[in-house]
Amino acid sequence: LTTLCKDSEPSVRTAAALALGLLGTHGAPAIGSLTALLKDGDVKVGITAAKALGEMGKAAAEAVPALIESVEAIEDVSRLGLRYEAIRSIGRIASGEEDVQTFLNELLDSQDGSARIVAACELSRTNTDVDRIVPVILEGLSLLDDDGMRARAADALGRIGPEVLKADSTVVGKLLELAEESDDSLRMAAARALVNIDPNASAQLPAELLLRISGG
Repeated sequence: LTTLCKDSEPSVRTAAALALGLLGTHGAPAIGSLTALLKDGDVKVGITAAKALGEMGKAAAEAVPALIESVEAIEDVSRLGLRYEAIRSIGRIASGEEDVQTFLNELLDSQDGSARIVAACELSRTNTDVDRIVPVILEGLSLLDDDGMRARAADALGRIGPEVLKADSTVVGKLLELAEESDDSLRMAAARALVNIDPNASAQLPAELLLRISGG
């Protein structure tokens, strides 16, 4: 697979990175190859490589500096997807590390709204400064043209749990509204989050969602 990461065809490099990500921690020997792909001229290749590194979790710790560079170096709007995927992977790999938390917190002041939201979602993994990150995560719930971001924002709120309500008491109503959306992944994310945040309020969820969450 590492040989295929150097193939002349972008589709082959993308497939190789995808396959390495599916290996999880077992793909760690290829971290160097994936890190090199972050600078690939084809942005899809870079995004897939960044995601693959995130799938490896802490095993990919050595790739964090390169991922941070990917976040900071991107100026071309066509490559912004790589920035956001790199932020997600940084959080998945090392959200508990002090220097990474500092980096993610700095992104909360970014003029790039999506980068700000993604960083807040990753900070939810450690529940740091809930009063600061919840309002930013809620911005993600309002992105009507991006169901994927909305679902990730709902997941982030669910990770924080009941503490969310101390920062914003309107969260329950917003999640109940999302549970009525047409996108199934979004509906499930909202339902899972609500169960974690307010089990009593989750009784208002559609019965079929509750059944699916419980594994019935």
